[in-house]
Amino acid sequence: MEPLPSGLVLVLVLCVAGSVQGQPPGVKERYEEFLEQHIRSSMTVNKCTGVVGYLKLTEPDGKTCKDVNTFIKASKDQVKQICTSGTVVGNLVQSGQTFPLIICKYSGGKPSHPYCEYRGFKDTRYIKIACEQGWPVHHGGDIIVV
Repeated sequence: MEPLPSGLVLVLVLCVAGSVQGQPPGVKERYEEFLEQHIRSSMTVNKCTGVVGYLKLTEPDGKTCKDVNTFIKASKDQVKQICTSGTVVGNLVQSGQTFPLIICKYSGGKPSHPYCEYRGFKDTRYIKIACEQGWPVHHGGDIIVV
């Protein structure tokens, strides 16, 4: 058996590396940011102030305390499935199942980071996310189950 040409070996290695990595280049950063800000299977209502502070979540000005942040208590794979199996609603995709959530709402302290205090609420809701090329990149809200 003849050895493969080195150029072909390089192409094969790059293809395998790309498929392991998964996300297209322009999507990877947004996907990772989404995971960091919203996916926490071990989140509890008592951790809101600590976790939101640790993540340095603020309003777009970079200083003001973020009013609300929602943590989805699920695996990244469960949330990713919404992109392919959910219902498209405008530019978002709505989940077909409910997810346990921890909703952290600003409750006081100085109105600028790092002095923000949060109160956590537990709920189960449908979620809406923005997807890019099949990857979740933005939490677009949730729907209360009545």
